[in-house]
Amino acid sequence: MLELGNEMYDSTRADVMAAYPQPRDYADNSANWTRTLKSIFPRARVAVIAARAQKDDARSAKWNSEVFQVSGDWDAATLHIYAGLPSVSQVGQVGDFLAGAFRHVVSNAQNAKDEIPERLRLWVTELGTYGAPELDFTFLQALYRVILAALLPTIGRVDVVLPYCLVCGDETGSAYQRNQRQQPWSTTPSGLLHELVFQALRDADRMVPLFFSPNSELSSESLVGPGAQARSFLGWAACDGIGIVNSVVLFNLSPGAVEFDLSGIFPAARSLVVRMVAPPPGGFDQMILPHEPPTQTQQEISADSHVLVSAYAVSSIRLANNSRFEDVRVALGHLLHRRQLFD
Repeated sequence: MLELGNEMYDSTRADVMAAYPQPRDYADNSANWTRTLKSIFPRARVAVIAARAQKDDARSAKWNSEVFQVSGDWDAATLHIYAGLPSVSQVGQVGDFLAGAFRHVVSNAQNAKDEIPERLRLWVTELGTYGAPELDFTFLQALYRVILAALLPTIGRVDVVLPYCLVCGDETGSAYQRNQRQQPWSTTPSGLLHELVFQALRDADRMVPLFFSPNSELSSESLVGPGAQARSFLGWAACDGIGIVNSVVLFNLSPGAVEFDLSGIFPAARSLVVRMVAPPPGGFDQMILPHEPPTQTQQEISADSHVLVSAYAVSSIRLANNSRFEDVRVALGHLLHRRQLFD
């Protein structure tokens, strides 16, 4: 997998502007390189740079339309998606804040539909947030980021989602950081949440969305696109190519705990491992306090048990001993219509 360049639509970079004064200059060179690379590496998959929904200047605004006038033998287009965060000072703003992640995904889905040729797959090779620096390394910022990472594959052509600098030395995006209060290196809230979700989905050929009823809107401002709403509870089943479910990941974005009745969903004689990452103890003030360790729990339960997912928590469910849900197929969607109790 090859990405040809890095953010060549950035008009603030002198090297980029010197090499590619116009977007088409980049596209022509990219097409030439693609032909050369595929002649040497026939199985290579090559991606051209595309601009995300948020266009920062005139160059990025015309980037997609001019680049895709060129006929290149590309397999994919890469996107660097960064969401601007507003400040949050009270718990009543959390719903609107988290709904912003849905809005960014909807706008980028529309951007891909309108501006990127349908034959191209989409690789999100950088994903992050900016703004509201007071939220850096807080649980609330981490929750927003992992919602973005989980929602982007719902855009049908997305094959790759790479959070920016998840493991590196850049403290604005890393999952690990130097922490003098504990060990020399420790996991950030963002690292813990991404690790939980990625572990739950790692063996999946596809993610099957779960739909829950009842399922309240995040806020009065939850309408995020034509017919699309940001909901308080999200879930995905991680399936292999023939529909066998390996694990389930659940997001509770509401201020109250949610109870699930699992009876009849999983094989009755099997044990389940439920892992959850929830906000630090102490309520909203700790959710917006940097470097506060999230609450982590893991328990083994029977398949006919109830699972209580804490407020603003992310949880995964899998069979014990790393087994697969051998006789549970996409029909797991019946979970949608089972009993949910909202506090």
